[in-house]
Amino acid sequence: MPALRCPSCQFPIHNRRLAQCEFCQAELPAELIYSVEEIAALNTQLSDSLELAKQQMRPRRRDPGGEGGDGFGYSDVGSGDCGGDGGCD
Repeated sequence: MPALRCPSCQFPIHNRRLAQCEFCQAELPAELIYSVEEIAALNTQLSDSLELAKQQMRPRRRDPGGEGGDGFGYSDVGSGDCGGDGGCD
């Protein structure tokens, strides 16, 4: 897909959420910028992607007993099981 450009100065449009050219500040035609609905959909998609990334990056701890968790000896850090020794490290 060819880069979209400002009709006034030919600067590449990097952010279609802005109604003005980032370089010359000229008003951009409606067909070059996202609608309110498109922006809302993009924001929702970004929010969902960030939440998924947070879940995937959540730290895990080794569960020596192999009980609970994922079957490989690991369980979620926030599982509440601290091994019964009175504290979590």
